[in-house]
Amino acid sequence: MTHDQAGETLSVGQRDSDLNERSPQGLDEVNFPATGTTAADQSSLSVKVVDDAGELLGGLSGWTWGGLLDIEMLWIREKSRKDGWDRRSS
Repeated sequence: MTHDQAGETLSVGQRDSDLNERSPQGLDEVNFPATGTTAADQSSLSVKVVDDAGELLGGLSGWTWGGLLDIEMLWIREKSRKDGWDRRSS
């Protein structure tokens, strides 16, 4: 779907690779000066659980920035969901 207004175009559809590549840079250009943070204050992370045979039970992926944590994805295989992995801490 597209919509034109005053020479600008709004489009809605599948994930746009150009937008996904450019958005983080644009956000950093605004957020770093506004918050006093730098690229050193952000990181990606993953946490995974494997069984004794090395089979993946599940895990999460996310990022940190300026002391914040965002969990992007969390998955536990179905047969392990009642084992308490959703409420364990280290």
